[in-house]
Amino acid sequence: ILVQVTGQAAAGTLGIGLGRPLSVLNHNPASGEPPYRGSLGDPRAEGGTDFFLAGHHTEMSNRGLIPIDLAREALRHFCRTGALSDSIVWEDV
Repeated sequence: ILVQVTGQAAAGTLGIGLGRPLSVLNHNPASGEPPYRGSLGDPRAEGGTDFFLAGHHTEMSNRGLIPIDLAREALRHFCRTGALSDSIVWEDV
């Protein structure tokens, strides 16, 4: 499942993939305008992994997969601070 967490005032939302040993993160600014950011795991990874979002299957690029523990810590950081974690490599998506 992909869960969207709304952060503090201008933080936007951070999505996290749950239910697997590897996860993805995606950030949408509060403005709704780019840049949209996603986690980057292995930039050479090919294919996609299916997650469930709002009643629909959503394929996320395998290049964004990171260990779930790292993704959870980044989500906790986002909830505490409203900022993206420096422990994640982010890319524009």
